[in-house]
Amino acid sequence: AVTLPMVRLQRMELCAKLADGSLPPASSVREVLLVDMDNKAFLLEACAAYAARDGVDDCSTLVVGFCATTHNPRVSPGVADQISALSDAGWLRVVMPAHDTKNAADFVCSFWVGWLHSTLPPATRFAILSTDIHLERTLVDLLRGLGRQVVSNPLALRPGVAPPSDL
Repeated sequence: AVTLPMVRLQRMELCAKLADGSLPPASSVREVLLVDMDNKAFLLEACAAYAARDGVDDCSTLVVGFCATTHNPRVSPGVADQISALSDAGWLRVVMPAHDTKNAADFVCSFWVGWLHSTLPPATRFAILSTDIHLERTLVDLLRGLGRQVVSNPLALRPGVAPPSDL
């Protein structure tokens, strides 16, 4: 059997825009998966599979990854196609700071979490995937304080587990 090489994420040239009208209508976003890719990049594949579990056309899960510009994880070729399809349809974004400095990706993540909170319907659920306990706890506390349902590091998205129907 021929094994295809892994694909570098930055080489895929995924869309990073959130506020330009390229996302799906807010009313169709049921949940948001926020992936701190500086320490949980390996979960991007599971998040993409979860988001596309009913097909890209019936997607209701927005996946937003955040990482430093120097971070360039690899994904399997099959998942690369799925990630590209989700990105093209507006359901997946990878956002990086303009310049890398200490905690720059965390700041970018926090900013866009606030923007998503103000843009999406109140019933939209958020899931935070990060091992940065300070960032994760700050975002969870903030969103819960604003009345949002929040899940922190859902076990259902760990590698090797079939995509769940719900977190």
